[in-house]
Amino acid sequence: MNKLKTIAVKIIRFMTREYDFFDKLSLQLRAKAVVALALFYFALVLLTHLAIHPHLADTEKVAGILMAFYFTVFILSALTLLPIIFPKYKTIFSVILFIFYFLTIFIYIILPILIPRLRRFRTGILGFGLFMSIIGAGAVVITEGVEEGILRSDLDSTSIVLWALGILVISSGVFIYGYVTEKMSSEKIRIETEIQVAQDMQQQLVPVIEIENQHCQIFGKTDSAQEIGGDFFEAIQRTDADFVLAVGDVSGHNTAAGLLMAISKSAFRTALQYLTTIENLMRSINATVLENSDKKMFVTFTCGHFDFEDHRLAISNAGHLPLLYYSRESGEVQEINPSGIGLGMAGHAEYPSQTISFQQGDIFLFITDGFMEAANTEGEEFGLERIKEMLRKTADNSQPQQIYQDLKEELREFTASNGINDDMTFMALKAI
Repeated sequence: MNKLKTIAVKIIRFMTREYDFFDKLSLQLRAKAVVALALFYFALVLLTHLAIHPHLADTEKVAGILMAFYFTVFILSALTLLPIIFPKYKTIFSVILFIFYFLTIFIYIILPILIPRLRRFRTGILGFGLFMSIIGAGAVVITEGVEEGILRSDLDSTSIVLWALGILVISSGVFIYGYVTEKMSSEKIRIETEIQVAQDMQQQLVPVIEIENQHCQIFGKTDSAQEIGGDFFEAIQRTDADFVLAVGDVSGHNTAAGLLMAISKSAFRTALQYLTTIENLMRSINATVLENSDKKMFVTFTCGHFDFEDHRLAISNAGHLPLLYYSRESGEVQEINPSGIGLGMAGHAEYPSQTISFQQGDIFLFITDGFMEAANTEGEEFGLERIKEMLRKTADNSQPQQIYQDLKEELREFTASNGINDDMTFMALKAI
């Protein structure tokens, strides 16, 4: 009993395996596949009808045979197509289909066993039983049609050749269609798997940052517009009162941008071990990016060195958005923007720094241009001024994470959408 059950499970698995790659496709693509296969089946029936019908006898027996033929074709084609639309029920449909074939010519099982080379064309085998059933019925009609009263006269050789050729062409089309579809789907699944691995790796490279100690509160987060983004940020505590914060934005939003992001972040961490001045740090990262990037790609980057003993910040900028500095004493937001070109754009670029003093309650906001360039339905961009105004209104009573949530909420209301068209990176530091 167990052996029979095992055999049954293997048979069902063999029959449903050919549908597996359809499961990964969207409903729209599955529907198109069903339409294509249905057209193949219709062409097959139409060809057979046009080739044989003119020679059929006008009797009730022939009418019954035709009805049985059309009904069988309909049932078999439906059972082969429905699992594509309803993947959850493919086992049930396949079992019914197996019974149907079992009661006819066993072709669904015999064909892959007798001709192992055809196992690679599993989707073709999906409809091959139908083709073979029609061919078998056609052969009976051709050889014994006159004696059985089905044909008025023998079929001429031209009709037979054209019918057989048409069957061959249509069946070959289904074989090729199935093979190409499976290969494309397999490749799509492979690419999606690789992208998912890259996404997981990137999430490890740019995790959410939440830091709170006796000197400051820091919150940082990246929202990517595509599977693999080009934004990155860092907040590294070198000593008890020494922090280095950085935000970068790689040009582009594809896999190459993600790779350059990883290179830039690694270069930053390496250079940080030998930090003497912020200018030297920037020059070192620029040399690494220039060596490892395509000439068409570059990185905008801003880096700040916070000294909480002296309450001083040294900031340098490589073509990035200005650092927004909220002063609790004045209640105003300033743009801190020392000039410098993007990393990877020139080999001997200089990155001058600017030093400012800060006090308890002051806030520093690092962002990428995804926030500023988010547009509403009329094409108007959110802009830097709205970000500054939001920071000015909420800074006194908010922690960095709350500022992020307030900014995202204003952005959603402005754009009337939850979607984003560019990577958005946010990092804020509040001195306490």
